Amino acid sequence: MTIIQELPGYRPGNNELFVLVKEDVADTVREVHGERIKQSSEPGLLDSLVDFSDYFDESRARVSLDKLPDSELSLCHTYVRSHLLDEDPKPFGQDLEEFLRDWMQESRQRQIAVFGEYGQGKSTGSWMFAYHLVQDHNERHRASRW
Repeated sequence: MTIIQELPGYRPGNNELFVLVKEDVADTVREVHGERIKQSSEPGLLDSLVDFSDYFDESRARVSLDKLPDSELSLCHTYVRSHLLDEDPKPFGQDLEEFLRDWMQESRQRQIAVFGEYGQGKSTGSWMFAYHLVQDHNERHRASRW
């Protein structure tokens, strides 16, 4: 406590100390000697930096709620995963979502471009990929709160 009291601008009881831990632990707030100490995890802090709820809601609506033209079905009811071909063109062995998930895990900063004729599923595959990422995030978020 002596070290803290020597800091410029320090006023007892008017401070908030933060402890950031790498592990995913529940956020806690404690009071010690009149000082608030807040503990957060790195994943929890990163999740709270930007509110993506509007984007998540738009993704969910576009894929599972909005009806396709001249249909009572939504995109998630009619989606068929796109199979990839390489330049030969021989099958790539992955669908678009699998490829994008693997790409996200790479440590290098490689850029990609998705090419295809009109109606081949580039935009739809991208929407479904984003939708599934949001679902995965929501599942992890719900599981971490129990």
